[in-house]
Amino acid sequence: EPTTTMAQLKAAIEAAMHVPADSQRLIYAGAQLEAVACDAWRARRGDLSSALGYAAVPDGTPLTLEHHGLQKGSVINLVQKATVFAGRGSVQPQAAPVGSGEQLPLARASVAPEGA
Repeated sequence: EPTTTMAQLKAAIEAAMHVPADSQRLIYAGAQLEAVACDAWRARRGDLSSALGYAAVPDGTPLTLEHHGLQKGSVINLVQKATVFAGRGSVQPQAAPVGSGEQLPLARASVAPEGA
C-alpha cells in the first residue's frame, strides 16, 4: 500500500526475513530510504519535493512508500548493518548485503491498515 510507513515496511521485512528492523538499511534507486522527513530526504527529492508539497512536511513526520516514489513492482535493496569485532572488545558497525539476492515482493512486505 502506498500509505505503508517505512517503520511498517521494516517490521514486515523483520517478520519475513528475520533481519531486525534497527539493523536494516533500505536502498531504492541508489539512495537510502529515510524513515522520517528530514533535509536529506528533501534534497534527494529535488524540485519534485516542492511540486508535490513535500517541502511542507515537518521534520520527523513518518514517511510512506508514496513519499519515496515506490510503486508496486519497485525493487528495494536491503543491507544489514553487521557488527564486526575490531579487537580489544571494541565493536564497529559495518554494512553487509543480506541474503543471496532474494526478493521480497512489496505486496508481501506491505502491512494492512489498522481495522482492515
